[in-house]
Amino acid sequence: MNYAETYPLNVTPQGDSTRSAVEKNRKEILSLVAALNAQPSGAVGGSRQRVLSAAMLSGAWNFLSSDGLAVIINGSVTPVIMSFADGCGENGNIDYIGVVRDKLSAWQLPANNTSYLYIERSDAGALTYGSTTIAPVEQDSTPSAGTNDAGLCWFSTLESKMYVWTGSAWQHKVRLFVGTAKTDGSTVKSISYKEYPQQLAPSLQQKLKEIESGATKNENCISAIKIGDVTVTANGHQDTFTITAEGLIALSADVKSRTIKLSTPDLSKVYAQAKLDAHPVGSIYESTDSTSPATLFGGTWEAMDAGRVLVAQGKASTGTTFTAGATGGEEKHTLTTSEMPAHAHTRGTMNIVGTVCSAYGETKTSNSGAFTWSNTGGIQDGGDGHDGELIHTSTISFDASKNWTGQTSTVGDGVSHNNLQPYEVVYRWKRTA
Repeated sequence: MNYAETYPLNVTPQGDSTRSAVEKNRKEILSLVAALNAQPSGAVGGSRQRVLSAAMLSGAWNFLSSDGLAVIINGSVTPVIMSFADGCGENGNIDYIGVVRDKLSAWQLPANNTSYLYIERSDAGALTYGSTTIAPVEQDSTPSAGTNDAGLCWFSTLESKMYVWTGSAWQHKVRLFVGTAKTDGSTVKSISYKEYPQQLAPSLQQKLKEIESGATKNENCISAIKIGDVTVTANGHQDTFTITAEGLIALSADVKSRTIKLSTPDLSKVYAQAKLDAHPVGSIYESTDSTSPATLFGGTWEAMDAGRVLVAQGKASTGTTFTAGATGGEEKHTLTTSEMPAHAHTRGTMNIVGTVCSAYGETKTSNSGAFTWSNTGGIQDGGDGHDGELIHTSTISFDASKNWTGQTSTVGDGVSHNNLQPYEVVYRWKRTA
């Protein structure tokens, strides 16, 4: 099919208005697609961003070949006709037609790699050829890209525009990918052609040819499924979307009714098991409520000994070793002699009151220091006018500088004392099974 574009989308001050040029260009593309669809080689489908016509062999594209590490495009017998989509303007879709009429060694590829082949259109309409080892992306949302992703090509299916990542920004290009080539050290090992969402693969075209006359075909296949912010893209027209049940989600599918049922187990059982799992055997539960944890969580529990506090097992900083499960301590304690602190009692002091002389009812006494009480007997003049007084005498001496030792009186009853720290009483259980 030798084709020359009648109305190229190339507006000049001397030519058509923009609106007129766009309308003529669109009409020409649609008429071209209609003619191509009428050919026996298979339907073209949509008109945007694709190869519209080229050499075919047995119902498949046949316009690329190889020579060493080079890939050749051949439009010398059957021109390679392409449409480049470049978004949409105020006057409608913006599309360009590109035609290759020669046989060209268009791509020189790196060895031992997979290269994605593209044709690019300049603003002046010139076609150039390039490749990238980064797989191009076709999707609505902007792909994530970093400084190491320079060269990534993204065709926005929302805008119908091509962008290339420079390493820091997305740059707009008019570019069409036509195939993929895999190389070894010295040759191109395989070439595959780009399949377009609007085009049926050759294998499916063959299947459609075998369907009885008058049958209809559905070209509106789902290419991706979007769940929230995640888009799952199909690998091909016959790709299978698989739903996998995990965790508490159960799936059941009915082939006849074509339904998929998602269900969860009895959540009350799940919650009950979760509570029991949170209290494994050996756990200790405390509460100011007397309700048994067996009622709250399940399992077998026993009340712990009353009046005991808990101590962590291991060796304490004091040097004492505590073994898990051991018991000790006492509620009350009676002190032994060795447990009493060392102490002393105040010694007793003897005070002596003695009669030194008694005469006519007079008494002289002393209660400190050393004193001598002496009376020799006989009759003597008292020197105070009381003659003839008979004085009975005896002698006693006491040295107050000497210590006197005696025993104090006994006190205390030997009753055991309270040995408990400040406490608050609670209910406590231990799970045994």
